[in-house]
Amino acid sequence: PASPATSPLSSKDPVAPPDAPPAPPGTQPWQPWHRPSTSPVIWTRHWGAGRIVVTTPGHSLDVLADPNVRTVIERGMLWATRTASAS
Repeated sequence: PASPATSPLSSKDPVAPPDAPPAPPGTQPWQPWHRPSTSPVIWTRHWGAGRIVVTTPGHSLDVLADPNVRTVIERGMLWATRTASAS
């Protein structure tokens, strides 16, 4: 018999986090690479004397047509290019 850790129909996968919901009948158990996740879309860093801004608004160029996305990118570029004397 398959062990609980490898059984594809296990309702409670022993490697899943304690708060993971049980797998619905007939589906795969919780997998760390196939789960909903929340990731930051914008983040900033100070790196030495420089600044870094990263934004990941979408997977296609049509996202850039959204005025809100353009504003975020423009403001990020302005923030990243400020000098210490202009901050």
